[in-house]
Amino acid sequence: MKYNIKLPYDETRDIEEEEKILNLLCNNNYMLKKSTEPKTLFKDIYISKNSLDAHCWCEKNGEVVFDIDYQDEYSKIKLLHRLTDKKIYKKFVPLLQKLCFKSVEQHIEECFKSVEEEVKIKIDKKMFAEILLAGSQDCPNRCFLFGYCYKLLNPDVELVCGSMGWEGVDGEPHYEWG
Repeated sequence: MKYNIKLPYDETRDIEEEEKILNLLCNNNYMLKKSTEPKTLFKDIYISKNSLDAHCWCEKNGEVVFDIDYQDEYSKIKLLHRLTDKKIYKKFVPLLQKLCFKSVEQHIEECFKSVEEEVKIKIDKKMFAEILLAGSQDCPNRCFLFGYCYKLLNPDVELVCGSMGWEGVDGEPHYEWG
């Protein structure tokens, strides 16, 4: 079942403008410099109460079992940085992960409340998670929210955050987030 859910807006980002810039760069064969070092300090990761320069995914036994995938956006990023399809993940140290999760906790709660208001019925968080995950491809830049939803539905996985990117054609990493 697909729902047309509008999540709280992150006023620090203009997704449409970012998309226009990405398209312009790709259409003109522009190449960007890679970011080869993952971030390690919260002050470098924190953007606003709704946004971090970090990525969130779920693991089980050290293997990635859930990571939201935005093919259209990712293909442009890989083109601009000359990257392969090989994803690279680097977890933040536990204290930094804890700070990241704590900083987005209120925003995630706001998202759950907005879904409850839109569907106009009282449902539990697992149902919210199913509704949000069903429409996840229509909501870019929500990896923390969707990772949390996946964890709610799969309690045996570990919710982690850190740096994520791809390996370059030259073998060097590029960390797009974190």
